[in-house]
Amino acid sequence: MGDSMHPKLDSLLRFWTGLCAARAWPARRDFQPEDLRPWLGHIALLDVQPGPRFHVRLTGVVIAEFDGGDYTGRYLEDAVPPEIRAMVMAPYLAVLAEGRPVHCHTPAGYADGSFRSLQRLLLPLSGDGQRIDMIMLGLYPLLTDEPGPDSPTFRAL
Repeated sequence: MGDSMHPKLDSLLRFWTGLCAARAWPARRDFQPEDLRPWLGHIALLDVQPGPRFHVRLTGVVIAEFDGGDYTGRYLEDAVPPEIRAMVMAPYLAVLAEGRPVHCHTPAGYADGSFRSLQRLLLPLSGDGQRIDMIMLGLYPLLTDEPGPDSPTFRAL
């Protein structure tokens, strides 16, 4: 992608990697909510359901403020406007297809009309070690005036 990962997302990736041990993916039971304190407000948890569909179990306050609403209890595809649905869903589908974390860098608009960019890190979780049943999302808006990408980019790590 040519850009570096936000330092907080890098530390979240290292936390997730430490939870994996010898497994492909950690389970939700491998960490406590207080373990996520360094990323508080920037985390969302989504259950992966058949379809696949992504049910938002938890939305951090910073994500809710950035997105203009708390999507907890809703399906991601229902919460996202149709015109950007495919762009938003693609990294989640890539996590399932690749079985690996996905890092995204996306141009974004703010309510005040300004444009910046945001970085997302999607981390697969598995309760049974056989299939991905949850995705942990870390999201950080980039608060500098440095230009971000012209279009969304993402890659499996």
